[in-house]
Amino acid sequence: MNINAMTGSILTGSNIVLIACRMLFNINESILRHNEHTAYLALSLMKNQKLNPKCSERNLVLMSLFHTLGFFSSYVNHQNQFDSEQDYFSSNKATESKYVFTCHYLENMTPLKKDAHCLATFTEDYAPLERQVLYHTEYKSIIYLCARISDYLHKNKFNDLPEDLNELAPGKLDPEYVRLFKVKNQGDALIRRIQNGTYLEKLTDYINQMTFTPEEETQLLKLLVYILDFKSTQTLVHSINTGSYALSMGKLLNLSQDEQKTLFISAILHDIGKTRTPKYVLEARARLSVEQKKLIQGHVSHSRNILRGLVPDEIVEIVYSHHELCNGQGYPNHLTDEQIPKLAKILTVADVASSLMDMRSYKQSYDKDRTLQIMQMETVEQRFNFEYAGTFLNYYDQIKDELPEVQTIFSVDFADIMDKYNNYIFSEAQFSTESKISEELEELEPAED
Repeated sequence: MNINAMTGSILTGSNIVLIACRMLFNINESILRHNEHTAYLALSLMKNQKLNPKCSERNLVLMSLFHTLGFFSSYVNHQNQFDSEQDYFSSNKATESKYVFTCHYLENMTPLKKDAHCLATFTEDYAPLERQVLYHTEYKSIIYLCARISDYLHKNKFNDLPEDLNELAPGKLDPEYVRLFKVKNQGDALIRRIQNGTYLEKLTDYINQMTFTPEEETQLLKLLVYILDFKSTQTLVHSINTGSYALSMGKLLNLSQDEQKTLFISAILHDIGKTRTPKYVLEARARLSVEQKKLIQGHVSHSRNILRGLVPDEIVEIVYSHHELCNGQGYPNHLTDEQIPKLAKILTVADVASSLMDMRSYKQSYDKDRTLQIMQMETVEQRFNFEYAGTFLNYYDQIKDELPEVQTIFSVDFADIMDKYNNYIFSEAQFSTESKISEELEELEPAED
């Protein structure tokens, strides 16, 4: 299965980047705004300027947007709790480790690849030698300066910057970019756009013009889906499995290629609004309270808000309606069979089937007999469309057997990312500039015969 063939044209790389940003906004608004401000300043700083030939403006903006992913991840933030004021620049290992995590995460999950290595030493002092040897240090110098400015503006209620920018981080700023920023920001032109919010239009316009190869779009789609993992691994697994079951059902129902594509994308994205749902609700081990049910039901509205304007309206409506039931007892609008979009009704069956067959915090995965028994009962109660539920009931084995193919497409060597992160956390050695320079020089030396 070619994942790009199932998403291309409908879900472009630019759209994926913007959806990912909205998901991160739901997890922590303050960190995402910091990233946006950093990316806008970096883009403005380098407009009509020459980067190192190995660097690209596109990758600079992508790196700026995602350079703090380690601050979002529940793996490096205990229970995904956040301080009211983030310290992005501390030299302690707890902060440094978040950038090490981000480095390996972006290297494996995005088109950035080795460019992301600059983040592993993000909090180190400016080193001219590093810039001469490591091309990606140019990214770091620009992003670090812009991140420092963004952080200062936030913590000082967007008041004017100090006259001498070096006061923001003595010994850590690249003098060349400090001088360039002063030129670009004459009359506080850049800062005013952040203050009045118009920076976002400029940044969004640039992202919309980004171009990606089909392979790069597949990588970005993985990044988007794995953002769910920052909140709930169960939700990540469930989204991939639901996508597989929905696609299998679409083929069995002889849907057109366009309908299959629309259904698959809707299924993969159907729960992205859960990035706004508290983790304790998503992974509760006991029956939810009335209040908790309201919180989790809100995810359909959050998903709609994330997707609006970035995917076709049909997909937005399918995602918004995937908890509607044919007997009118679903949510959010208690629609009945004839009112629910066809593809939403198929997605509902796939969604419930995945919930039954997946392991959850409150239950083990159900076997075939138990799953079919519950699905049959739900169908009798007219919760599902009879034809679509019948397709699942009659072709259970085939649908289940096709799951590994989709799981393989979305597979990521996350264990390797965590191994590298943990090695840093528990090692006395530092991920230093000197070690990276040595590695780069070794790569440049000719191999012996």
